[in-house]
Amino acid sequence: MSPQIALALRNLGLALWFGGGVATLLATSAVFRKATDRKLAGDLAGEILGGTQFLHSIAFIMVPMAIVVDGGGGRATIAGFVCMLLQGVAVMASVLTRRARKKAGGSIDSLPPDDPRRRRFAALHGLAMLVLLLQVAVAGVGLALAG
Repeated sequence: MSPQIALALRNLGLALWFGGGVATLLATSAVFRKATDRKLAGDLAGEILGGTQFLHSIAFIMVPMAIVVDGGGGRATIAGFVCMLLQGVAVMASVLTRRARKKAGGSIDSLPPDDPRRRRFAALHGLAMLVLLLQVAVAGVGLALAG
């Protein structure tokens, strides 16, 4: 594989993290803004996040594949590796968030504000959203550095 193809793979991986994350943030915001039922909105947002996780999993394969084939590096590649690390955290946060929602009976809004299940869900959801934002930011920086 030529160095140009390897760099294109890396950059495509970064673009998947960046574009997929931005699209997810916009789509889930629209769902919660328009849906009349928060449980339904949560279900739809979960499906959207599942699609994003799939895209990010493809990116997770592309970045190291480009490095192994080309042996290249640089700051844009470091950004790709940071996105890979964040992807591991994102997957775990997603699994734990779904588990917490299931333990709460599927509807967080029906729980009292001081319920530990609601607080756990909120903390895990916040972590998942923070990781998604970090991935978007790091991938964006990586793309800018890639030139």
